[in-house]
Formats: sequence, structure tokens, C-alpha cells
Amino acid sequence: MSYRVLMWTLAALVLVAGITAIDLYRERREGGPVFIASNGPVSEDQVRQKMTADGWSNVLITGEGR
Repeated sequence: MSYRVLMWTLAALVLVAGITAIDLYRERREGGPVFIASNGPVSEDQVRQKMTADGWSNVLITGEGR
């Protein structure tokens, strides 16, 4: 592989990494819409009530992980 190709490849990788880092920073800073505003854990019943209020029916909530 020539030196020139290697340099262009590295430049492209640095550019992609920079754009990705900026995107992740903006996403964390701006945040997304809050599903249920709470200072603590949200219960299964709260999730079910919120989804039902948003128009969902037959809500099935399953545990995953802890």
C-alpha cells in the first residue's frame, strides 16, 4: 500500500471519528424527549398508564436484565 493511500485513509478515519464525536456530544447535550418525567425509577404501572394515555392498547411489559 502506498504512503499516499495510507494518508488518505487515515484522514478519512479521523474525519469520520470527528463527525461521530460531535454528533454524540450534541445528542447527549440536547437530550431527547422525556417519556415520563421523574427524579427516580419509573414503575411498570406508570409506563402502562402513559402508553395507554398515548393511545396504545394491549400493552405488554416484560422485564429484561435487572
